[in-house]
Amino acid sequence: MANPAELLFNQLTEWSDKKTEAAATKRGLQKDGQNSDAWKKHRIAIQHLLNIEEVLQWAKADGKDVSVYEEHLPLWTAQIFAFPNGWFDGNSFSITKVSMNQLRGAKLQMDYLIPEFKPAGQEGFESFIKVAAFKVSQLGDEHDDLKNHALKILRHLKGCLDDIEIFGEFNIVNALSELKTILFALEKVTDTEDNFFKNAKDGVWSFFKQGSAAALILLGVPINGALEAGGEDFYREIVKPEIQHAIDWAKDEEITWVAPKEIECGSSNEKSD
Repeated sequence: MANPAELLFNQLTEWSDKKTEAAATKRGLQKDGQNSDAWKKHRIAIQHLLNIEEVLQWAKADGKDVSVYEEHLPLWTAQIFAFPNGWFDGNSFSITKVSMNQLRGAKLQMDYLIPEFKPAGQEGFESFIKVAAFKVSQLGDEHDDLKNHALKILRHLKGCLDDIEIFGEFNIVNALSELKTILFALEKVTDTEDNFFKNAKDGVWSFFKQGSAAALILLGVPINGALEAGGEDFYREIVKPEIQHAIDWAKDEEITWVAPKEIECGSSNEKSD
């Protein structure tokens, strides 16, 4: 999937294709301001910009010099709002080539910082979320606070997956630190014979490509071949046998989850049974 810089680049490119039209016309806006779909694209573009700013902070923490991209943040912001000439001037909107090239460069930087799902990794991660929610639901009443907090995080991750076509993996990766923390807490309160959350602490990361894993390193996740191999076992041996239980539980709880297709997840190739 695309990262925030690429997503903003694609949107600004779409808005700049027709050079002779005013900004409002290019973007499908009406003077009465009633075009909700067009405005939604602007709200999403603003979110991409905020996400870019956050990822640049990750890059700085990883020792990267991102000052040239930070200098262009105001220019990318101005382009979203068609500043300075406004919406209706026939010659109002021009995205500079230099600024767009810098946005393209930011995209390459973010490819390194935001890990992407492997083939079948998205489906595997979704199955993990469903099974994890089922496992959390089995905690005793004495763990209600932890249970509610864990389910909130898992619901958030499911929502991020539902929006992956809009925001890419960014929102998912951004929530991984919370997931990591809650997995440690869940491991401490579950039966020692049930190793699901213990295995999940490492296994869950294997759904992502490890060639672009700086963000995972910043989260303290060990990136190595052993982890990848262990992740394949995690899905096949730990997650997959519990999927139907999770589906049945969700049905009883009136949670609508579509049964995932049969996959072998964690490896670089998708397989069907």
